Amino acid sequence: MSLLVREQLQLLDQGRDQLVEKIFQLEILLNSPGVLAKLQEGADKNTKIKIIESVLDLSLARRRLENALIEKIATQLKRLEPEIQKGIDNLDRAINEMDEANNILNFINILTGIIARVVGLL
Repeated sequence: MSLLVREQLQLLDQGRDQLVEKIFQLEILLNSPGVLAKLQEGADKNTKIKIIESVLDLSLARRRLENALIEKIATQLKRLEPEIQKGIDNLDRAINEMDEANNILNFINILTGIIARVVGLL
């Protein structure tokens, strides 16, 4: 189960990272002199202003998306902190007491599941 959870988490993280990165790359492209000049070519003053405002709006939206992802993680971490700490303590104790492998594996899976709840809800 922990392998499945890990793979799902990696896919979620990669997907989010790729979306944000793609948006960022588009911002760079839109702010490049060639593209900006081409967009504004033949445009009236109001359209030129709208183009610049729209590009700035996209940048702001991407930053808000990044901040929302960070805030959601922080909120989930705070809410689940007692469970995470208990999971850490249980796993640490099981390792230090050299419990049976199945017991340690169980505590690993429990802690992994709690962490998955933090990042899986993004």
